[in-house]
Amino acid sequence: MPITSGADDAPTYTFAVYNPPAPGLPWVCMCLHPDGRVIAATTFRTRREADAETERCASDMADFIEARKQKTVKSLH
Repeated sequence: MPITSGADDAPTYTFAVYNPPAPGLPWVCMCLHPDGRVIAATTFRTRREADAETERCASDMADFIEARKQKTVKSLH
C-alpha cells in the first residue's frame, strides 16, 4: 500500500505484509523508503495481526505527511 504526500513528484513510502518464508516463521510487516530501504519491520503470528498493524502504520504515516505539508504551507504565509 503506497503512501505519498500528494504532490506529483513526492516520494512514495510502501507498506507491505510478507508471507512467512517457511512453516513456523512469522508474518512480516514492513515500511519501505522510496529508495527501497527498510524503515521498519515487525513480525506477527497471524496475517490478521500483520494486516492490522500495516493499516495503522500507513494511516499514521499519511497523517504525519499531511501534518508536515500543512505546517510547510502555514510557514510560507
